[in-house]
Amino acid sequence: MDNGKTAQKTIQKKDDLNLKELITLFTKNWKWFALSVFLFVSMGGVYILKKNPVFYVNSSVLLKENNNKPGASAALSMLSGLPGLGNLGSMMGGSSNVENEAGVLNTRMMLKETINELGLNIVYRTKKGLRTVDMYPQVPYFITVDSAQVDTVGNTIELKIRPIKNNQYKISGKQGDTKFRAVVSEFPVVIKEASIDIKIDKNPACKLKENQQVRISIFNPNVMTYLLGKKLSVETTKKTTIIRLGLETSNVRKAQDLLSTLIAVYNEGAEDDKKMEIALTANFVEGRLALITEELESVEKDIERFKKENNLTDIGSAAKLFLAQMGETEAKRIETQIQINMIQYIEDYIQNEKNKDKMIPAVGLADPGLQAIILKYNELLIERNTLENTSSANNPTLHTLNTQLVSMRQNILANIRNVRGSLNVMYQDLKSQDQQMNNRVRNIPRQEREYIEFARQREVKQALYLFLLQKREETTMGLMSTTPKLKTIDVPMPGIEPIAPKKTTVLGLMIILGLACPFAFFYLKKQLKTGLDSKEESEQTCETEVI
Repeated sequence: MDNGKTAQKTIQKKDDLNLKELITLFTKNWKWFALSVFLFVSMGGVYILKKNPVFYVNSSVLLKENNNKPGASAALSMLSGLPGLGNLGSMMGGSSNVENEAGVLNTRMMLKETINELGLNIVYRTKKGLRTVDMYPQVPYFITVDSAQVDTVGNTIELKIRPIKNNQYKISGKQGDTKFRAVVSEFPVVIKEASIDIKIDKNPACKLKENQQVRISIFNPNVMTYLLGKKLSVETTKKTTIIRLGLETSNVRKAQDLLSTLIAVYNEGAEDDKKMEIALTANFVEGRLALITEELESVEKDIERFKKENNLTDIGSAAKLFLAQMGETEAKRIETQIQINMIQYIEDYIQNEKNKDKMIPAVGLADPGLQAIILKYNELLIERNTLENTSSANNPTLHTLNTQLVSMRQNILANIRNVRGSLNVMYQDLKSQDQQMNNRVRNIPRQEREYIEFARQREVKQALYLFLLQKREETTMGLMSTTPKLKTIDVPMPGIEPIAPKKTTVLGLMIILGLACPFAFFYLKKQLKTGLDSKEESEQTCETEVI
Protein backbone atom coordinates (compact mmCIF):
# COMPACT_ATOMS: atom_id res chain seq x y z
CA MET A 1 0.00 0.00 0.00
CA ASP A 2 2.83 2.37 0.95
CA ASN A 3 4.73 1.37 -2.16
CA GLY A 4 1.74 2.35 -4.36
CA LYS A 5 1.44 5.77 -2.72
CA THR A 6 5.16 6.30 -3.12
CA ALA A 7 4.98 5.43 -6.86
CA GLN A 8 2.02 7.76 -7.33
CA LYS A 9 3.88 10.63 -5.63
CA THR A 10 6.92 9.94 -7.80
CA ILE A 11 4.81 10.14 -11.02
CA GLN A 12 3.15 13.35 -9.83
CA LYS A 13 6.54 14.81 -9.01
CA LYS A 14 7.80 13.95 -12.52
CA ASP A 15 4.76 15.65 -14.10
CA ASP A 16 5.36 18.74 -11.99
CA LEU A 17 9.02 18.73 -12.99
CA ASN A 18 8.13 18.32 -16.71
CA LEU A 19 5.70 21.26 -16.58
CA LYS A 20 8.19 23.32 -14.64
CA GLU A 21 10.89 22.33 -17.13
CA LEU A 22 8.67 23.40 -20.05
CA ILE A 23 7.93 26.76 -18.46
CA THR A 24 11.61 27.23 -17.71
CA LEU A 25 12.43 26.40 -21.36
CA PHE A 26 10.14 29.18 -22.58
CA THR A 27 11.11 31.77 -19.97
CA LYS A 28 14.81 31.10 -20.26
CA ASN A 29 14.77 31.40 -24.09
CA TRP A 30 11.86 33.79 -24.57
CA LYS A 31 13.93 36.10 -26.74
CA TRP A 32 14.55 33.30 -29.22
CA PHE A 33 10.87 32.39 -29.26
CA ALA A 34 9.87 36.02 -29.78
CA LEU A 35 12.43 36.43 -32.56
CA SER A 36 11.25 33.23 -34.26
CA VAL A 37 7.57 34.26 -34.11
CA PHE A 38 8.48 37.71 -35.44
CA LEU A 39 10.42 36.24 -38.37
CA PHE A 40 7.71 33.75 -39.31
CA VAL A 41 4.92 36.33 -39.00
CA SER A 42 7.01 38.68 -41.15
CA MET A 43 7.34 35.96 -43.79
CA GLY A 44 3.58 35.41 -43.65
CA GLY A 45 3.01 39.14 -44.08
CA VAL A 46 5.33 39.26 -47.10
CA TYR A 47 3.49 36.28 -48.58
CA ILE A 48 0.14 38.05 -48.13
CA LEU A 49 1.52 41.25 -49.67
CA LYS A 50 2.96 39.39 -52.67
CA LYS A 51 0.00 37.10 -53.27
CA ASN A 52 -2.79 38.56 -55.42
CA PRO A 53 -6.14 38.29 -53.60
CA VAL A 54 -8.47 35.79 -55.28
CA PHE A 55 -12.19 36.59 -55.47
CA TYR A 56 -15.16 34.44 -56.43
CA VAL A 57 -17.23 36.28 -59.05
CA ASN A 58 -20.71 34.82 -59.55
CA SER A 59 -23.79 35.47 -61.65
CA SER A 60 -27.29 33.98 -61.97
CA VAL A 61 -29.34 33.57 -65.15
CA LEU A 62 -32.90 32.43 -65.79
CA LEU A 63 -33.51 29.94 -68.58
CA LYS A 64 -36.69 30.90 -70.41
CA GLU A 65 -38.85 27.93 -71.29
CA ASN A 66 -40.16 27.60 -74.82
CA ASN A 67 -43.86 28.21 -74.28
CA ASN A 68 -44.64 29.57 -77.71
CA LYS A 69 -46.77 26.58 -78.58
CA PRO A 70 -49.98 26.35 -76.50
CA GLY A 71 -50.77 23.03 -75.00
CA ALA A 72 -47.27 21.64 -75.32
CA SER A 73 -46.86 21.00 -71.60
CA ALA A 74 -50.24 19.37 -71.31
CA ALA A 75 -49.50 17.30 -74.37
CA LEU A 76 -46.37 15.85 -72.82
CA SER A 77 -48.30 14.34 -69.96
CA MET A 78 -50.89 13.04 -72.41
CA LEU A 79 -48.15 11.44 -74.52
CA SER A 80 -46.74 9.51 -71.58
CA GLY A 81 -49.33 6.81 -72.16
CA LEU A 82 -48.36 6.22 -75.79
CA PRO A 83 -46.20 3.17 -76.61
CA GLY A 84 -42.52 4.01 -76.63
CA LEU A 85 -43.07 7.47 -75.11
CA GLY A 86 -43.58 6.58 -71.49
CA ASN A 87 -40.40 8.34 -70.36
CA LEU A 88 -40.73 11.34 -72.68
CA GLY A 89 -41.70 13.62 -69.82
CA SER A 90 -38.67 12.67 -67.73
CA MET A 91 -36.34 12.54 -70.73
CA MET A 92 -37.28 16.02 -71.96
CA GLY A 93 -38.56 17.53 -68.73
CA GLY A 94 -37.79 20.95 -67.33
CA SER A 95 -34.97 20.04 -64.94
CA SER A 96 -33.31 17.85 -67.55
CA ASN A 97 -33.51 20.73 -70.03
CA VAL A 98 -31.88 23.11 -67.51
CA GLU A 99 -29.08 20.61 -66.89
CA ASN A 100 -28.57 20.22 -70.63
CA GLU A 101 -28.32 23.97 -71.15
CA ALA A 102 -25.96 24.27 -68.17
CA GLY A 103 -23.82 21.59 -69.82
CA VAL A 104 -23.79 23.59 -73.06
CA LEU A 105 -22.68 26.70 -71.12
CA ASN A 106 -19.80 24.71 -69.66
CA THR A 107 -18.54 23.31 -72.96
CA ARG A 108 -15.05 24.08 -74.29
CA MET A 109 -16.58 25.45 -77.49
CA MET A 110 -18.55 28.15 -75.63
CA LEU A 111 -15.63 29.11 -73.40
CA LYS A 112 -13.16 29.19 -76.28
CA GLU A 113 -15.45 31.42 -78.33
CA THR A 114 -15.71 33.77 -75.34
CA ILE A 115 -11.93 33.80 -74.88
CA ASN A 116 -11.38 34.58 -78.56
CA GLU A 117 -13.94 37.39 -78.51
CA LEU A 118 -12.30 39.08 -75.50
CA GLY A 119 -8.73 38.18 -76.47
CA LEU A 120 -8.14 36.53 -73.09
CA ASN A 121 -5.50 34.17 -74.45
CA ILE A 122 -3.12 37.16 -74.35
CA VAL A 123 -2.24 38.11 -70.75
CA TYR A 124 -0.58 41.41 -69.79
CA ARG A 125 1.23 41.63 -66.41
CA THR A 126 3.33 44.23 -64.62
CA LYS A 127 4.81 44.80 -61.15
CA LYS A 128 2.75 46.79 -58.67
CA GLY A 129 4.52 46.96 -55.34
CA LEU A 130 5.40 43.42 -54.35
CA ARG A 131 2.73 41.92 -56.58
CA THR A 132 2.65 41.00 -60.26
CA VAL A 133 -0.82 42.06 -61.42
CA ASP A 134 -2.96 41.40 -64.48
CA MET A 135 -3.41 44.70 -66.36
CA TYR A 136 -6.72 43.82 -68.08
CA PRO A 137 -8.58 45.83 -69.36
CA GLN A 138 -6.14 48.79 -69.43
CA VAL A 139 -3.44 47.23 -71.60
CA PRO A 140 -0.53 49.42 -72.79
CA TYR A 141 0.04 47.48 -76.02
CA PHE A 142 -2.17 45.87 -78.63
CA ILE A 143 -1.02 42.41 -79.67
CA THR A 144 -2.37 41.10 -82.97
CA VAL A 145 -1.90 37.52 -84.14
CA ASP A 146 -3.55 35.49 -86.87
CA SER A 147 -6.58 33.72 -85.37
CA ALA A 148 -5.92 30.56 -87.39
CA GLN A 149 -2.20 30.44 -86.56
CA VAL A 150 -2.59 31.04 -82.84
CA ASP A 151 -4.41 27.68 -82.53
CA THR A 152 -1.18 26.01 -83.67
CA VAL A 153 1.01 27.61 -80.97
CA GLY A 154 2.78 24.93 -78.94
CA ASN A 155 4.85 26.54 -76.20
CA THR A 156 3.54 29.76 -74.73
CA ILE A 157 5.18 32.89 -76.20
CA GLU A 158 6.59 35.18 -73.48
CA LEU A 159 7.36 38.83 -74.27
CA LYS A 160 8.90 41.62 -72.18
CA ILE A 161 8.58 45.24 -73.29
CA ARG A 162 10.31 48.05 -71.42
CA PRO A 163 10.78 51.72 -72.36
CA ILE A 164 14.44 52.84 -72.45
CA LYS A 165 16.12 56.12 -73.28
CA ASN A 166 15.47 58.28 -76.36
CA ASN A 167 11.87 57.04 -76.80
CA GLN A 168 13.09 53.57 -77.58
CA TYR A 169 11.65 50.28 -76.38
CA LYS A 170 13.43 47.06 -75.62
CA ILE A 171 11.53 43.94 -76.65
CA SER A 172 12.74 40.53 -75.55
CA GLY A 173 11.01 37.21 -75.65
CA LYS A 174 11.20 33.47 -75.81
CA GLN A 175 9.21 30.47 -76.95
CA GLY A 176 10.57 27.19 -75.71
CA ASP A 177 14.29 27.21 -76.53
CA THR A 178 13.97 30.07 -79.03
CA LYS A 179 14.95 33.49 -77.69
CA PHE A 180 14.82 36.84 -79.46
CA ARG A 181 15.23 40.54 -78.69
CA ALA A 182 14.93 43.88 -80.48
CA VAL A 183 15.11 47.62 -79.82
CA VAL A 184 12.48 49.71 -81.61
CA SER A 185 11.60 53.38 -81.70
CA GLU A 186 8.37 53.19 -83.69
CA PHE A 187 5.14 51.23 -83.49
CA PRO A 188 3.59 49.11 -84.86
CA VAL A 189 6.31 46.50 -85.13
CA VAL A 190 6.11 42.88 -86.29
CA ILE A 191 8.04 40.10 -84.51
CA LYS A 192 8.78 37.20 -86.85
CA GLU A 193 11.15 35.17 -84.69
CA ALA A 194 8.38 33.22 -82.92
CA SER A 195 6.35 30.38 -84.46
CA ILE A 196 3.74 32.95 -85.58
CA ASP A 197 3.98 36.59 -86.62
CA ILE A 198 3.24 38.99 -83.75
CA LYS A 199 2.17 42.57 -84.44
CA ILE A 200 2.73 44.98 -81.52
CA ASP A 201 1.21 48.46 -81.36
CA LYS A 202 0.98 51.03 -78.58
CA ASN A 203 -2.20 51.97 -76.81
CA PRO A 204 -2.10 55.77 -76.52
CA ALA A 205 -4.87 55.73 -73.91
CA CYS A 206 -2.74 53.77 -71.42
CA LYS A 207 0.21 55.62 -69.86
CA LEU A 208 3.16 53.74 -68.33
CA LYS A 209 5.57 54.84 -65.65
CA GLU A 210 9.17 55.44 -66.55
CA ASN A 211 11.04 52.17 -67.22
CA GLN A 212 7.88 50.19 -66.37
CA GLN A 213 8.24 46.70 -67.81
CA VAL A 214 5.25 44.79 -69.15
CA ARG A 215 5.24 41.00 -69.46
CA ILE A 216 2.98 39.57 -72.16
CA SER A 217 2.07 35.88 -72.45
CA ILE A 218 0.47 34.59 -75.66
CA PHE A 219 -1.31 31.29 -75.00
CA ASN A 220 -2.86 28.83 -77.39
CA PRO A 221 -6.64 29.48 -76.97
CA ASN A 222 -7.16 25.77 -76.24
CA VAL A 223 -4.67 25.98 -73.35
CA MET A 224 -6.36 29.08 -71.93
CA THR A 225 -9.74 27.36 -72.33
CA TYR A 226 -8.45 24.47 -70.20
CA LEU A 227 -6.97 26.78 -67.55
CA LEU A 228 -10.09 28.93 -67.19
CA GLY A 229 -12.38 25.90 -67.46
CA LYS A 230 -10.91 24.50 -64.23
CA LYS A 231 -11.90 27.74 -62.42
CA LEU A 232 -15.37 28.06 -63.98
CA SER A 233 -18.35 26.51 -62.21
CA VAL A 234 -21.86 26.09 -63.65
CA GLU A 235 -24.55 24.86 -61.28
CA THR A 236 -28.31 24.31 -61.47
CA THR A 237 -30.89 24.67 -58.73
CA LYS A 238 -33.61 22.14 -57.96
CA LYS A 239 -37.17 22.80 -59.15
CA THR A 240 -36.17 26.05 -60.91
CA THR A 241 -34.73 27.06 -64.26
CA ILE A 242 -32.01 29.19 -62.67
CA ILE A 243 -28.35 28.55 -63.56
CA ARG A 244 -25.54 29.90 -61.38
CA LEU A 245 -22.15 30.75 -62.90
CA GLY A 246 -18.98 31.37 -60.90
CA LEU A 247 -15.30 32.01 -61.56
CA GLU A 248 -12.27 32.26 -59.26
CA THR A 249 -10.01 35.12 -60.31
CA SER A 250 -7.49 37.71 -59.18
CA ASN A 251 -8.85 40.17 -61.78
CA VAL A 252 -12.49 40.94 -61.00
CA ARG A 253 -13.15 42.96 -64.14
CA LYS A 254 -11.85 40.16 -66.37
CA ALA A 255 -14.12 37.62 -64.66
CA GLN A 256 -17.14 39.92 -64.96
CA ASP A 257 -16.51 40.43 -68.68
CA LEU A 258 -15.93 36.71 -69.23
CA LEU A 259 -19.20 35.67 -67.54
CA SER A 260 -21.22 38.40 -69.28
CA THR A 261 -19.74 37.53 -72.67
CA LEU A 262 -20.25 33.79 -72.08
CA ILE A 263 -23.97 34.45 -71.52
CA ALA A 264 -24.09 36.66 -74.63
CA VAL A 265 -22.32 34.01 -76.74
CA TYR A 266 -24.81 31.39 -75.53
CA ASN A 267 -27.77 33.64 -76.39
CA GLU A 268 -26.33 34.31 -79.85
CA GLY A 269 -26.02 30.58 -80.47
CA ALA A 270 -29.57 29.96 -79.23
CA GLU A 271 -30.84 32.79 -81.44
CA ASP A 272 -29.04 31.29 -84.43
CA ASP A 273 -30.69 27.93 -83.71
CA LYS A 274 -34.08 29.62 -83.48
CA LYS A 275 -33.50 31.49 -86.74
CA MET A 276 -32.50 28.24 -88.41
CA GLU A 277 -35.73 26.61 -87.23
CA ILE A 278 -37.78 29.62 -88.38
CA ALA A 279 -36.01 29.61 -91.75
CA LEU A 280 -36.80 25.90 -92.13
CA THR A 281 -40.47 26.58 -91.35
CA ALA A 282 -40.50 29.53 -93.75
CA ASN A 283 -39.08 27.41 -96.56
CA PHE A 284 -41.62 24.71 -95.83
CA VAL A 285 -44.51 27.22 -95.89
CA GLU A 286 -43.23 28.87 -99.07
CA GLY A 287 -43.10 25.51 -100.81
CA ARG A 288 -46.66 24.68 -99.77
CA LEU A 289 -47.84 28.17 -100.79
CA ALA A 290 -46.38 27.81 -104.26
CA LEU A 291 -48.18 24.48 -104.70
CA ILE A 292 -51.53 25.74 -103.36
CA THR A 293 -51.27 28.89 -105.49
CA GLU A 294 -50.99 26.78 -108.62
CA GLU A 295 -53.96 24.64 -107.57
CA LEU A 296 -56.05 27.71 -106.67
CA GLU A 297 -55.27 29.35 -110.01
CA SER A 298 -56.29 26.15 -111.78
CA VAL A 299 -59.67 26.09 -109.96
CA GLU A 300 -60.26 29.77 -110.71
CA LYS A 301 -59.59 29.15 -114.39
CA ASP A 302 -62.02 26.20 -114.35
CA ILE A 303 -64.72 28.42 -112.83
CA GLU A 304 -64.04 31.15 -115.34
CA ARG A 305 -64.20 28.70 -118.25
CA PHE A 306 -67.42 27.14 -116.87
CA LYS A 307 -69.11 30.52 -116.67
CA LYS A 308 -68.10 31.45 -120.23
CA GLU A 309 -69.23 28.14 -121.66
CA ASN A 310 -72.61 28.38 -119.94
CA ASN A 311 -73.07 32.16 -120.22
CA LEU A 312 -73.47 32.48 -116.44
CA THR A 313 -73.15 35.85 -114.76
CA ASP A 314 -74.65 34.94 -111.40
CA ILE A 315 -76.00 31.85 -109.68
CA GLY A 316 -79.61 31.46 -108.72
CA SER A 317 -81.19 32.23 -105.38
CA ALA A 318 -81.63 28.53 -104.61
CA ALA A 319 -77.90 27.91 -104.94
CA LYS A 320 -77.12 30.97 -102.80
CA LEU A 321 -79.49 29.74 -100.11
CA PHE A 322 -77.95 26.28 -100.21
CA LEU A 323 -74.40 27.63 -99.96
CA ALA A 324 -75.44 29.67 -96.93
CA GLN A 325 -76.99 26.63 -95.19
CA MET A 326 -73.98 24.36 -95.72
CA GLY A 327 -71.55 26.92 -94.23
CA GLU A 328 -70.93 25.28 -90.83
CA THR A 329 -70.48 21.76 -92.18
CA GLU A 330 -68.32 23.01 -95.01
CA ALA A 331 -66.09 24.96 -92.58
CA LYS A 332 -65.45 21.85 -90.49
CA ARG A 333 -64.77 19.78 -93.58
CA ILE A 334 -62.32 22.38 -94.90
CA GLU A 335 -60.52 22.55 -91.55
CA THR A 336 -60.25 18.76 -91.43
CA GLN A 337 -59.01 18.65 -95.01
CA ILE A 338 -56.36 21.27 -94.17
CA GLN A 339 -55.14 19.20 -91.24
CA ILE A 340 -55.00 16.05 -93.39
CA ASN A 341 -53.00 17.92 -96.02
CA MET A 342 -50.57 19.34 -93.43
CA ILE A 343 -50.13 15.91 -91.87
CA GLN A 344 -49.38 14.48 -95.31
CA TYR A 345 -46.88 17.27 -96.07
CA ILE A 346 -45.01 16.64 -92.83
CA GLU A 347 -45.02 12.85 -93.30
CA ASP A 348 -43.56 13.26 -96.81
CA TYR A 349 -40.94 15.62 -95.35
CA ILE A 350 -39.90 13.12 -92.66
CA GLN A 351 -39.72 10.18 -95.05
CA ASN A 352 -37.44 12.13 -97.40
CA GLU A 353 -33.87 10.92 -96.70
CA LYS A 354 -32.52 14.40 -97.48
CA ASN A 355 -34.25 15.69 -94.35
CA LYS A 356 -32.91 12.97 -92.04
CA ASP A 357 -30.72 15.35 -89.99
CA LYS A 358 -32.95 18.42 -90.33
CA MET A 359 -35.52 19.80 -87.91
CA ILE A 360 -39.14 18.87 -88.55
CA PRO A 361 -41.55 21.77 -89.18
CA ALA A 362 -44.49 21.80 -86.78
CA VAL A 363 -46.39 24.57 -88.54
CA GLY A 364 -50.17 24.40 -88.73
CA LEU A 365 -50.72 21.33 -86.54
CA ALA A 366 -53.84 21.40 -84.41
CA ASP A 367 -53.00 18.22 -82.49
CA PRO A 368 -51.09 19.33 -79.34
CA GLY A 369 -49.57 15.88 -78.77
CA LEU A 370 -47.96 15.64 -82.20
CA GLN A 371 -46.88 19.26 -81.98
CA ALA A 372 -45.19 18.68 -78.62
CA ILE A 373 -43.28 15.60 -79.84
CA ILE A 374 -41.96 17.48 -82.90
CA LEU A 375 -40.89 20.47 -80.78
CA LYS A 376 -39.03 18.23 -78.34
CA TYR A 377 -37.47 16.32 -81.22
CA ASN A 378 -36.14 19.60 -82.64
CA GLU A 379 -34.73 20.62 -79.24
CA LEU A 380 -33.01 17.24 -78.90
CA LEU A 381 -31.62 17.57 -82.45
CA ILE A 382 -30.13 20.98 -81.65
CA GLU A 383 -28.57 19.55 -78.49
CA ARG A 384 -27.12 16.63 -80.52
CA ASN A 385 -25.67 18.99 -83.13
CA THR A 386 -24.07 21.16 -80.43
CA LEU A 387 -22.54 18.15 -78.70
CA GLU A 388 -21.36 16.74 -82.04
CA ASN A 389 -19.38 19.94 -82.66
CA THR A 390 -17.69 19.85 -79.26
CA SER A 391 -16.89 16.16 -78.73
CA SER A 392 -15.62 13.09 -80.52
CA ALA A 393 -17.78 10.62 -82.43
CA ASN A 394 -17.17 8.03 -79.68
CA ASN A 395 -18.85 10.14 -77.00
CA PRO A 396 -21.41 7.85 -75.26
CA THR A 397 -23.78 10.77 -74.68
CA LEU A 398 -23.76 11.49 -78.43
CA HIS A 399 -24.55 7.84 -79.12
CA THR A 400 -27.45 7.97 -76.65
CA LEU A 401 -28.84 11.13 -78.26
CA ASN A 402 -28.66 9.55 -81.74
CA THR A 403 -30.56 6.51 -80.46
CA GLN A 404 -33.20 8.75 -78.88
CA LEU A 405 -33.57 10.76 -82.10
CA VAL A 406 -34.12 7.62 -84.21
CA SER A 407 -36.69 6.36 -81.70
CA MET A 408 -38.49 9.72 -81.54
CA ARG A 409 -38.55 9.99 -85.35
CA GLN A 410 -40.27 6.60 -85.58
CA ASN A 411 -42.67 7.61 -82.82
CA ILE A 412 -43.51 10.81 -84.71
CA LEU A 413 -44.35 8.81 -87.84
CA ALA A 414 -46.49 6.42 -85.78
CA ASN A 415 -48.25 9.36 -84.14
CA ILE A 416 -48.82 10.98 -87.53
CA ARG A 417 -50.54 7.81 -88.73
CA ASN A 418 -52.74 7.75 -85.61
CA VAL A 419 -53.67 11.41 -85.99
CA ARG A 420 -54.37 10.96 -89.70
CA GLY A 421 -56.57 7.97 -88.90
CA SER A 422 -58.61 10.07 -86.47
CA LEU A 423 -58.86 12.88 -89.01
CA ASN A 424 -60.01 10.46 -91.72
CA VAL A 425 -62.76 9.15 -89.44
CA MET A 426 -63.84 12.72 -88.75
CA TYR A 427 -63.64 13.54 -92.44
CA GLN A 428 -65.81 10.52 -93.36
CA ASP A 429 -68.41 11.64 -90.86
CA LEU A 430 -68.42 15.10 -92.37
CA LYS A 431 -68.55 13.54 -95.81
CA SER A 432 -71.67 11.63 -94.77
CA GLN A 433 -73.24 14.91 -93.77
CA ASP A 434 -72.07 16.31 -97.08
CA GLN A 435 -73.81 13.47 -98.89
CA GLN A 436 -77.06 14.53 -97.35
CA MET A 437 -76.40 17.99 -98.67
CA ASN A 438 -75.71 16.55 -102.11
CA ASN A 439 -79.11 14.85 -102.12
CA ARG A 440 -80.59 18.29 -101.76
CA VAL A 441 -78.31 19.61 -104.51
CA ARG A 442 -79.98 17.28 -107.04
CA ASN A 443 -83.06 19.45 -106.88
CA ILE A 444 -80.98 22.42 -108.06
CA PRO A 445 -80.53 22.98 -111.82
CA ARG A 446 -77.50 21.20 -113.37
CA GLN A 447 -75.47 24.33 -114.15
CA GLU A 448 -75.85 25.68 -110.61
CA ARG A 449 -75.03 22.23 -109.19
CA GLU A 450 -71.81 22.03 -111.19
CA TYR A 451 -70.93 25.54 -110.17
CA ILE A 452 -71.33 24.58 -106.48
CA GLU A 453 -68.78 21.78 -106.95
CA PHE A 454 -66.30 24.24 -108.39
CA ALA A 455 -67.05 26.70 -105.55
CA ARG A 456 -66.37 24.00 -102.96
CA GLN A 457 -62.96 23.26 -104.42
CA ARG A 458 -62.13 26.96 -104.51
CA GLU A 459 -63.14 27.43 -100.86
CA VAL A 460 -60.90 24.56 -99.73
CA LYS A 461 -57.95 25.93 -101.68
CA GLN A 462 -58.59 29.50 -100.54
CA ALA A 463 -58.85 28.46 -96.91
CA LEU A 464 -55.57 26.52 -97.10
CA TYR A 465 -53.93 29.41 -98.97
CA LEU A 466 -55.02 31.96 -96.34
CA PHE A 467 -53.94 29.60 -93.58
CA LEU A 468 -50.43 29.31 -95.03
CA LEU A 469 -50.25 33.07 -95.56
CA GLN A 470 -51.03 33.56 -91.88
CA LYS A 471 -48.33 31.07 -90.87
CA ARG A 472 -45.81 32.81 -93.13
CA GLU A 473 -46.60 36.11 -91.46
CA GLU A 474 -46.25 34.54 -88.00
CA THR A 475 -42.91 33.05 -89.04
CA THR A 476 -41.70 36.43 -90.32
CA MET A 477 -42.74 38.10 -87.07
CA GLY A 478 -40.95 35.40 -85.10
CA LEU A 479 -37.79 36.04 -87.08
CA MET A 480 -37.99 39.76 -86.36
CA SER A 481 -38.77 39.48 -82.64
CA THR A 482 -36.25 37.23 -80.93
CA THR A 483 -35.70 37.38 -77.17
CA PRO A 484 -32.61 36.04 -75.34
CA LYS A 485 -32.97 32.48 -74.06
CA LEU A 486 -30.97 33.33 -70.91
CA LYS A 487 -32.01 36.34 -68.85
CA THR A 488 -29.45 37.69 -66.39
CA ILE A 489 -31.08 38.09 -62.99
CA ASP A 490 -27.84 38.68 -61.03
CA VAL A 491 -25.06 40.53 -62.85
CA PRO A 492 -21.52 39.17 -62.26
CA MET A 493 -20.31 40.47 -58.89
CA PRO A 494 -17.43 39.46 -56.58
CA GLY A 495 -17.76 38.49 -52.94
CA ILE A 496 -17.01 41.08 -50.25
CA GLU A 497 -13.96 39.21 -48.98
CA PRO A 498 -11.33 37.39 -51.05
CA ILE A 499 -11.36 33.61 -50.84
CA ALA A 500 -7.55 33.49 -50.83
CA PRO A 501 -5.18 34.07 -49.22
CA LYS A 502 -6.85 33.77 -45.79
CA LYS A 503 -4.93 36.27 -43.67
CA THR A 504 -5.92 34.82 -40.29
CA THR A 505 -5.10 31.28 -41.45
CA VAL A 506 -1.69 32.30 -42.82
CA LEU A 507 -0.71 34.38 -39.78
CA GLY A 508 -1.99 31.72 -37.34
CA LEU A 509 0.08 29.06 -39.09
CA MET A 510 3.16 31.31 -38.99
CA ILE A 511 2.75 31.86 -35.23
CA ILE A 512 2.53 28.09 -34.66
CA LEU A 513 5.64 27.52 -36.77
CA GLY A 514 7.39 30.38 -34.97
CA LEU A 515 6.84 28.66 -31.61
CA ALA A 516 7.42 25.10 -32.84
CA CYS A 517 10.82 25.66 -34.46
CA PRO A 518 12.75 27.02 -31.41
CA PHE A 519 10.96 24.54 -29.14
CA ALA A 520 12.12 21.65 -31.32
CA PHE A 521 15.64 23.08 -31.41
CA PHE A 522 15.99 23.41 -27.64
CA TYR A 523 14.28 20.08 -26.96
CA LEU A 524 16.62 18.20 -29.29
CA LYS A 525 19.58 20.07 -27.84
CA LYS A 526 18.66 18.87 -24.37
CA GLN A 527 18.09 15.28 -25.49
CA LEU A 528 21.53 15.16 -27.12
CA LYS A 529 23.31 16.71 -24.11
CA THR A 530 25.55 14.21 -22.17
CA GLY A 531 26.49 16.19 -18.99
CA LEU A 532 24.64 17.78 -16.07
CA ASP A 533 24.84 21.53 -15.65
CA SER A 534 23.23 22.06 -12.24
CA LYS A 535 22.26 20.55 -8.90
CA GLU A 536 18.58 20.60 -9.95
CA GLU A 537 19.32 18.52 -13.05
CA SER A 538 21.25 16.02 -10.92
CA GLU A 539 18.37 15.65 -8.44
CA GLN A 540 15.86 15.31 -11.28
CA THR A 541 17.95 12.66 -13.02
CA CYS A 542 18.84 10.61 -9.91
CA GLU A 543 15.50 11.18 -8.14
CA THR A 544 17.48 11.74 -4.89
CA GLU A 545 18.55 14.80 -3.02
CA VAL A 546 22.10 15.92 -3.78
CA ILE A 547 24.04 17.36 -0.76
